[in-house]
Amino acid sequence: MIRQFKNALLDLKLRPQGNIPSLDVLRSIAILLVLSAHVGEHFSANVVKLPFVYWGWTGVDLFFILSGFLIGGQLWKELHRSGDIHVGRFILRRGFRIWPLYYFFILSVGGLALAHGQPMKGFLADIFCVSNYFHQNIPGGWSLSTEEQFYILAPVLLYFGSRVISYRKLIALPILWLLILPLLRWLIVRNASPSEVPALTYLPFHTHSDGLAMGLIIAWITVMRPELLKSKFWSNALMLFTGLAVALLLRHLNQFVFRFSALAVLFGSVTFFLLRARTLPDLVNSQGFYVISRLSYGMYLNHFHVVGFIPRLMPYVGDGWAGFVICWILSLIGSLILSYITFAIVEAPFLKLREQWLARTGSHRGDLKCNRT
Repeated sequence: MIRQFKNALLDLKLRPQGNIPSLDVLRSIAILLVLSAHVGEHFSANVVKLPFVYWGWTGVDLFFILSGFLIGGQLWKELHRSGDIHVGRFILRRGFRIWPLYYFFILSVGGLALAHGQPMKGFLADIFCVSNYFHQNIPGGWSLSTEEQFYILAPVLLYFGSRVISYRKLIALPILWLLILPLLRWLIVRNASPSEVPALTYLPFHTHSDGLAMGLIIAWITVMRPELLKSKFWSNALMLFTGLAVALLLRHLNQFVFRFSALAVLFGSVTFFLLRARTLPDLVNSQGFYVISRLSYGMYLNHFHVVGFIPRLMPYVGDGWAGFVICWILSLIGSLILSYITFAIVEAPFLKLREQWLARTGSHRGDLKCNRT
């Protein structure tokens, strides 16, 4: 057991080949935004109005962008390299990364619920990754279900699409996907009651997956048109400014119809800007960002339970800014510690198994480089 923790610590110190530091920064920002939102829920209105608390929920959309980009990059590279996608292999490779910790949490939360005599029926949606459509017992499980559905849908669509048109023209699929989503939300806004609209547009895959589609588009550019990543600072800055302007415009057209489109454009523009940037501040290469990024999956799963202890601290720290800062720091530290523990005993062993499986089955070198994503 001690060896597992030492190996996990070494893993957190060594960046893999091909690591992109700017993406570590974005992933760190995403989890810190989500953490801030859920910590802030326990505090006064003045705290809730703080930008990184009020907009903390958007961290999920930033996660969608990064997932779409990283998974899309693997799929586009496989198509570009071989002209085909091994769907089962791809899903199983992702499964080694996602399923162990996810089902570990389901067993943990389910065991506690069973011990307290609570009904277990609600866990079916979490087990089958459809909690974005049905009741969830795993906090935040809806977004993980959305991503799991994407991990299955994306390779299947690209697999069949590549048999109809050239794989280079498959960029039309995520573009069309990005355009259809606001139309689906508009239909809901038009036909549902105002009280139903927030949940009907926020949770389901078919209304809230804009970031995943945008990530696929950015990934296609980096693989199929890498020359577009080369740019001068001013052209890159102009692209970023244009993206921000479009996002702002979309945000003000209709809150429920275009807000996820706006976030996809906003975070997509920032991501693309960082990928094209020739030089970035030394802070971007900070090891701290890599550690938080590496543990962000575990943090997302466990921080709900860590934040659940805040009400016990409220009588001592108060509900003002000082109390918020104290609870935020304690929640961050607690979540990181728990994530490191689960990384060492759950994630890392399965990642090692995945690496061995990929090597044994004669995987491409590109597959082996993905053993930490």
